Amino acid sequence: EGEEPAEPTEPTEPTEPTEPKDNETENVTEPTEPTEPTEPTEPTEPTEPEEPATNETEEPGIPGFEAVFAIAGLLAVAYLVRRN
Repeated sequence: EGEEPAEPTEPTEPTEPTEPKDNETENVTEPTEPTEPTEPTEPTEPTEPEEPATNETEEPGIPGFEAVFAIAGLLAVAYLVRRN
């Protein structure tokens, strides 16, 4: 849960390196069969639909109490900027 699917990669045809024989400069490659990609090329979809998380256990508190911390943080940043 919380993991994103890996992005699909395009399959590439493998090429075998050839070694020069007796200082020959001719490059000869043997034909190779394409291999199957190890990862799926189509992104996988989640099996169950994602629903927005509902917080049913929200505790009743003082309305706007988080605003006190937000204002205090902004004042602290303003103080640090003015000080420099």
